[in-house]
Formats: sequence, structure tokens, C-alpha cells
Amino acid sequence: MDAKQWRQCVRLSVTEGALATAMGTLMSGVVLTGFALSLGASRAAVGVLAALPSLANVAQLLGARWLNAGVDRKRFCVGTLAASRALWIAVAAVPLIAAFHATLAVATLIALVAASSVLSSLGGVAWLSWIRDLVPTEKRLGFLALRNQFDTALALTLSVAGAAFIDWYQAGDAASTGGFVWVLLVAMACGLIGIPILNRMHHPAAAPVKRHAPPSRSTGASPSLPRDESNFRKLVVFYVCWNLASNLAAPFFAVFMLQRLSLPFWKITALQALFGIAALAANAFWTRLGSRLGTRPVVFIATACDAFYPLCWLFITPENAWLLPLLFLFGAFNTPLAVGAPTLVMRLAPDEKASSYLATFNAVIGVVMGAAAMLGGVLAGLATSPTINVGVTAIGGLELIFLLSFAGRLGSLWLLAKVQEPGELRIRGVLRAAVSRALKQPQVVLRPSEPAIFQDATPSFDTAA
Repeated sequence: MDAKQWRQCVRLSVTEGALATAMGTLMSGVVLTGFALSLGASRAAVGVLAALPSLANVAQLLGARWLNAGVDRKRFCVGTLAASRALWIAVAAVPLIAAFHATLAVATLIALVAASSVLSSLGGVAWLSWIRDLVPTEKRLGFLALRNQFDTALALTLSVAGAAFIDWYQAGDAASTGGFVWVLLVAMACGLIGIPILNRMHHPAAAPVKRHAPPSRSTGASPSLPRDESNFRKLVVFYVCWNLASNLAAPFFAVFMLQRLSLPFWKITALQALFGIAALAANAFWTRLGSRLGTRPVVFIATACDAFYPLCWLFITPENAWLLPLLFLFGAFNTPLAVGAPTLVMRLAPDEKASSYLATFNAVIGVVMGAAAMLGGVLAGLATSPTINVGVTAIGGLELIFLLSFAGRLGSLWLLAKVQEPGELRIRGVLRAAVSRALKQPQVVLRPSEPAIFQDATPSFDTAA
């Protein structure tokens, strides 16, 4: 692409991503949780709903198989995403079933969300493969961060408006589901508007498949499972552990605010908006740091800080709920966590196996995320009130989930330390260079594992390999 085509591509991708993110925000999180609870769903059912998008990532293995077989990638991506978003028309009609049978309504909701999630997952692996071929390696982190920045801005605006509308609609009838239905329909409209925009994006030729070669695990019809790539396996193991710990608690922060703190929807969504605003404010910092150090060190720093987020929830009570805005400033660590995984996988994946690596990674992580959300639902349902006093707080039910999430997130860091990203700069090297500059020493010698490529990438440091 020339410069003009690249700018148009960025504009189209950012616009489509913003609409898709607005759709995802309004169809998930506190809105979907509140919708399910209004239909009579249990905490276990809430956990299942939260798990479905992640479990559906297993379908990406099938999507990778079709992509390797030569299916039209762009048409496949656009078609599956359009079908996934259109299914939410049926989701909006579920309250009609609830009028006759609440259990059947919840089961129908779970089935429809599952079908939509599978279709979205199939389109997702095609989209990732598409973006990998479209965006140059050196621009990928900045491109994804820019897309995430604009996506978050629109999502924040619509999510707050949607939550305020639900509160207004329920002011006359707290048991009504009408507000949720209207928000879901608007969300679906945002998603469908994004489909023709996605279809206009430039589609580069995919990496050729060597059809003349004999069938094998890497070039045949089935996706390759990169069992022989130790660095990739280490990355997968880290994200397995981190996502298990993170998604154990993720669905239940909203449940905690709805049931334990009795907050209205608009306040919960405003807090989530603050989370996104903090992410936007820190976006430029993480992008600059990532271009200087590499993606893995930045993900390490963000993960270490983010680990304390669930721990803080142990000390939140109705009396000190005014502290919640400070807690949601943890969103400043969100950008590396949001874009770090796909960036690292794209970085480690060989060109000829990109689809298989991406599909394998997302399938494995999807199963873990789904299992974590369902496990969290089961554990949260075992105890509805705190049972164990620990210092100034009480542990049990939701608090137990938050404590386990903290321990798991923090413990996953030693796994990330074992992953090596090509061209990364060790944090220790940066610190030594900074100390050297402060002491006015002319040069700092990095270890052989800290490559000299960053002599040009970090002109503010006097480094030599």
C-alpha cells in the first residue's frame, strides 16, 4: 500500500473497531449480567454466560483449518461476523419466553450467546490473520494501540448512555427488561453498521500455501499445533495461568457492585468508563515504552501492577464505596494487557504458520478463560456471605474469588519471565543504562541476551553489546 491507502485503511479499521467495541460493550459486562439476572439467572448461569465467548475460541482451530485449505479469507471473516451480530435480534426477544418459563428463557439466552460467540470466533481468527498480513511488524503495536484508543472512547460514551437509559427505564418498573432490550438492539445496530466498513478494507494476499508439498501437520488441511516451539509454549503457559486467575473474578466485579453495594447501572458503567479513560491516558506512555523495550517487558510491568486489582476489592464495603473511582484507575495498565497477547503471538509466529499459531493460542486460552469464569460462578454460588474473618476484612463467596485471582495473577509473572521476545531489551539493561547516565559513565555493556539492535531504538541511552 502507498501512504494514502494506508491512511484510509487505518481510518476504516479504527471506525469499524469502534463500532464493534461499542457493540461488545453494550452486549456484555454489566448490561448482559443485569439482563441475565432480570431473567432469573443464578450466579452459576452468569459464570457460564461470561465463559461462552472464551470457550467459543476453540472454533478458531476449525477456522484455521478452513483458512489453510484456501477459503476466501475476507469473505469468510465478513460473513461470519455479520451472522454473529445478527443473532442478537433473537437474544432481544428472549424476555418473551421468560413471561412463560424463566428457566427456559435463561437456557435460550445461553444457547444464542453460544452460537453468536462461535461465529464471532470463526471470524476472529480470519481477522487476526488478515491484520497480520496487512500491518507491518514495526507498526503493529502502535496500530493496535491506536485502534484500542478510539474504540475505547466510543465504547465509553455509549456504555454510560446505555446504563443511564436502563436506570431511567426501570425507574417506573424495576422488574422490567425493556431497557435491556432496547440497549441490545442499539448494540446490534452498531455491529451491523460496522460490517460494510470492514468489507471496504484493503485485503492483502495471504501467505501462499504450498499445495505441491505432501500433506503434513504444518501444510496440510489441519492446523499445526506448534508443540516443537518451546518459546511459544512458554508464552501459552503464561497466558493460561494469567487468564485462569484473571477470568476467575472478571464476571463478578459487576455482580459485587449490583448485589453487595446496590449501585445503579449508570454508576457502575461510569466507573467502567473511568477504567477506560485511565487506559486512554496511559496509552501513549505504554506505546513509547513498548517501542523502546519490546512488548514482553511492558506486559510484565503491567501484569505485576494489575495483579493487585482484585486484592483491593477485598476491602470495599458499602461504607467506603466512595473509594471505587480510585480502584478503577487500574485501567492505566489495560493497554498492554489488551494488545500484548496478539502482538506477542504475531511476533513469535512464523509466516507460513501464522493462522495455526493464532488459532492454537486463542483456542487454548479460550478454554481456560471459559473454565475460569464457570469455576468462579460455582465458587461464588457456594457461599453468599463472608464466612472467614482475616484481619480487617472477611473472606467468603465473592471475596474468596478475588483473593484467588490476586494470587494467580501475581504467581504467573515467573512464567512470563521465561518467555523471550526477539529484539526485546531487558529491563535490567535499561536500569543500568539509566544509572550509568546518572553517574556520567560513558558506556554500559549489556549482556549477550540484550541485543544491540536497541542502540538505534533507544538513542537516549549509551549502550553497546
